[in-house]
Amino acid sequence: SMKNILNPVLSVAGISNKVQAADDFNPYYDVTQWGYSPDELYKLRNDPSYSYYQNLENISQEKIDELSEKYGKCFDVSKTNYEVEKMSECSKDRLRGSDDIFRYRLTLLDEETLSLLEQKPEDIGKDPVDDGGRAIINAGTAIPPSGGGSVGIEQTSEIPGTNKRINTEILPQFLQMLDAAKADKIDLMPISSAWRDPAKQIELRKAHCADWQNTPSGDCNPPTAKPGTSKHESGRAIDFSNMCFSRNGSSSCKGNARWEWLKANAATYGFYPLKSEAWHWSTTGS
Repeated sequence: SMKNILNPVLSVAGISNKVQAADDFNPYYDVTQWGYSPDELYKLRNDPSYSYYQNLENISQEKIDELSEKYGKCFDVSKTNYEVEKMSECSKDRLRGSDDIFRYRLTLLDEETLSLLEQKPEDIGKDPVDDGGRAIINAGTAIPPSGGGSVGIEQTSEIPGTNKRINTEILPQFLQMLDAAKADKIDLMPISSAWRDPAKQIELRKAHCADWQNTPSGDCNPPTAKPGTSKHESGRAIDFSNMCFSRNGSSSCKGNARWEWLKANAATYGFYPLKSEAWHWSTTGS
């Protein structure tokens, strides 16, 4: 069954069409197509250990970190396809070199799917580098550090140049951070998700959890915060779409200029990373 190639979630996100014949293989993840050798396709169709549910149990975090050091650059969406193809590390032979590398590639694909599922329905399946726009202002006041629960749209403001909204209290500091990054020749835009309507969080819970009201967040597939607990609902979290897509935190994004800049500077503006989701930054790190 084709459902063994990718979790059904991937089809929802419009990613199943990225499974291409081996001749179409290109390592530049999410901008050009993925492809699998005949042996890899056989494993995906017949071996449950490669499924969305089990793959991470069969590759160690240590191995993921090691492969990120060697091959993370091959999947950096900030680079052009031409740049990636010139890297000897990113050749077909290297990226089909072992079972660990195959599992590593699947891990990256799964994590991109989680990011896409946090976007609005009309954005799902859209290339995360298609969106754009930014606005810069100067600000200097302290950021309110938390603020749990949900807020209504009236407590949010649109991020200029986008269709995304953020809690009005932290908008000036967020824009100041964009300005500071721009001064260092780093463009942090676009973003895939910011404020999320509480109704949307409930919709995600119903789609991802056995019991949307009671299932622990980590037991949902993919993990999904309970309504009223997500920092997206309070408008105090940002998902950056031009980031490496990995859930193993700091080690995974080394070499990604945007992530490196955020790691060094975001705390100055009151934003902190969620280690398990490299793209997710909030005022509390949760």
